[in-house]
Amino acid sequence: MTFHSPPQRPAQRDATRPHVSQRRPLTQTAIVFSTRSPWTTVVAIGAVMMFAMIQTASAQSNVRPASYTPAGRMASFRVNNVVSDHQGRTLADHDVLFQSGKIYDFSNQQPRFITLIDIAGSRVVLLDTQTKVKASIATETLLQVAAQAQSLAAEQGKAARLGVNVPVNVSDDQAIFTTNYGDDVVGQVTYQVETEAAKDRLMPIAYGQFIDWFGRLDIARKTGSLPFARMSVHQQLQGNNRLPLRTTMTVRRGSDSQTLTATHTRHALNSSDLKRIDEVAGMLTLFKEVDLKDFPATH
Repeated sequence: MTFHSPPQRPAQRDATRPHVSQRRPLTQTAIVFSTRSPWTTVVAIGAVMMFAMIQTASAQSNVRPASYTPAGRMASFRVNNVVSDHQGRTLADHDVLFQSGKIYDFSNQQPRFITLIDIAGSRVVLLDTQTKVKASIATETLLQVAAQAQSLAAEQGKAARLGVNVPVNVSDDQAIFTTNYGDDVVGQVTYQVETEAAKDRLMPIAYGQFIDWFGRLDIARKTGSLPFARMSVHQQLQGNNRLPLRTTMTVRRGSDSQTLTATHTRHALNSSDLKRIDEVAGMLTLFKEVDLKDFPATH
């Protein structure tokens, strides 16, 4: 489950230009959790990092979780992810399709935007069906950005409070995975995933890749909550051959708390799914390429 913040202002989006290489300090602020689609936002206190995208490899660029298998075979299936607030209101509804080493993210609330993770092609592509443009970013660049973010957090002594390399607690029956991070200033975050055993060993690997690459994309685009804790949790899910059923994220600060939940329902790919995948193939050919900074903002 990912929680996304509102579109960045132009000045903030400009900071993601590939030619920028200088480091910027981590900034603590309130997060407005939303998604890639125009759903109702939930305000919670947390931490967000502002830093520049880097182009050149760094000493930390080899930080790759277990799910990093560029040419690896992946299972074919669909996951419907529905995010709700504490009142049960649906905030996001996404279909995530896995096929032939590619991952397709479709918003059912804002079908205009589609995200393709092309692992074999070493790229992530954003598609806008309204303006018929696309923006691509190399997976190697995303790895570098994530590694740089972890390095900055460690250098400034903020790794634990930002969820970097936090320990994950596993229940005795391996059904529930939980991690905690933050502090009294930025907020205490609890991230918990209820799971079930996977029948296909490839499915937890595939879903873990989805979590990892979207987390890195969030860092590069400066959207959403910090992904490090959920990436750590899903690495544990992979290692224990588990699949998520329900995710809960709670942020507490003093007497205030905000909670978001997500359900994850799996299905076999059907004819409609395959049609959507075929349509994306056509979009990749026909849509005009634009810089990531010029890609239309999701609301």
